Amino acid sequence: MNNKFQYGGMAVLEGIMMRGPVQTALAVRKSDGTIHLEVAITALKAVLQDKENNGGQDTEGLIASS
Repeated sequence: MNNKFQYGGMAVLEGIMMRGPVQTALAVRKSDGTIHLEVAITALKAVLQDKENNGGQDTEGLIASS
């Protein structure tokens, strides 16, 4: 297994998308000047570990937005 951190990103219209080993984030500037941010868990291992850490409960809330 590769233990190096691997991150990547790309420009999107009026914003940026970044992806790491566990999460993906998208930030865009809206027409009113505010920034909209969405973050999502993208690694199955992280989702399963979160479920295990929460006593097997449903993993709601893994996608956050503001």
